[in-house]
Amino acid sequence: MSKVKRNKEQEAQIKQDLRNIVNEAFKEKNAPDLTKKFNIKRFISGLLENSKTPKLTSFLNHYNKYIQDGMPEYLLYESFADGLKNFETGNKQVAAAMQTINENLRENSNLLQMFKLASEVTDEIVYADLFESINLFYSDKNDMTRDILLESIDNLNNIGEYQRAGVMRSMVNECLEAEPIQYHSNSVNESRAFVREQAAKNDARMEDVIMKRVEKYLNERFDEDEARANKIASAYTLDNVSNKLGLNEKVVSLLSDGDVAKNFKLRDVLNRYENAMVNGCYQERIYESLIRDLTPFNYILKVNETIKDIKEKTDKNYQSVLLTRILQEMSESPDSYIYTELVEEDVTRFILAPTNESLIQAINALMPYAANPYVDKMLQVIRDTADSKQMSLSEQAVSITDQIRMIRENVSVESLYSPVLFIRENQSVFSIPN
Repeated sequence: MSKVKRNKEQEAQIKQDLRNIVNEAFKEKNAPDLTKKFNIKRFISGLLENSKTPKLTSFLNHYNKYIQDGMPEYLLYESFADGLKNFETGNKQVAAAMQTINENLRENSNLLQMFKLASEVTDEIVYADLFESINLFYSDKNDMTRDILLESIDNLNNIGEYQRAGVMRSMVNECLEAEPIQYHSNSVNESRAFVREQAAKNDARMEDVIMKRVEKYLNERFDEDEARANKIASAYTLDNVSNKLGLNEKVVSLLSDGDVAKNFKLRDVLNRYENAMVNGCYQERIYESLIRDLTPFNYILKVNETIKDIKEKTDKNYQSVLLTRILQEMSESPDSYIYTELVEEDVTRFILAPTNESLIQAINALMPYAANPYVDKMLQVIRDTADSKQMSLSEQAVSITDQIRMIRENVSVESLYSPVLFIRENQSVFSIPN
């Protein structure tokens, strides 16, 4: 059995989706989202409306594309400011925007750097908790929110992010030196105890919220995979390989021909075949009789061309046509209809794409029912097709074909009995006299 290759892109997408689920869940703690302080979309929209410089328009569209691709705006804030200042001279609107941006950077530089450091954390839970704590502390600086943030920073040490934890602790201290905080608890220990108690309650609720969302996400993915598999399977059906000879179009084309219209016998023949196809008769089962019935009229140029076209197409795809016809007959046989569902997908896959892989799949599907006359015919045709296309057989396939040969040589079928009850694949109930 060939090894299934892991889909790296799909894995990365699933991990990112799960990370988004975790982030959304933690947002429900009702902490403010201070990353909005660094939104640049509002500047881009306003400047684009009045931009008269192609270079400025190109610059703004460049950052617009980043945002549309999902890049967080706070990560673009500083580079956007560095680029925008090049268009400040002589543009009052750009100058006003730069003034607002620079004031925001002076007031919230510490916060922005904290967000940028937190954005590089790869552990989803630590990442989400850290963002939550940063938002809590910088929106309301007090001893409790400070301890909550320091607890979150300490979690970085648990995942080996010692340097990042040290830098972020220094930044918290710088912030505390610049701005005094409010004290609500009597001691650090009391504050930490409160933090741990609240964290335990929040973690329990978050676990429930996250698991429900993960289950919902996985169910949606499973549904998508099932729908995709069903779509693929639906391509390998008898209907999708039947009536592919174009006989209906050829008959209609002949009936519209002026020379044919004058020949009542020929029109009668064509009308009979047209009605047969309208009523569901398979083209693969009538093309030979159609050629035979059209031959007496081959002195008519268009009839002769039609006969040649049909022969060329069926000769070129003879084995596929034959396999399709056997499947059609099998599906209507009272003794063998039950097998059609069991082998249909693998045989039609081989008809549509005769590769080494589909060859093995078809042989493996047919082998358990090799004693069935229709299956036996299909195995012969498949082997002939493999020989004509010089397809290679694995040792397993060669072994299977040897088994088939032994069955043909040593087994004689005296009677065929129809199942009276089909339980599941390879299990049926038969009624055999005596």
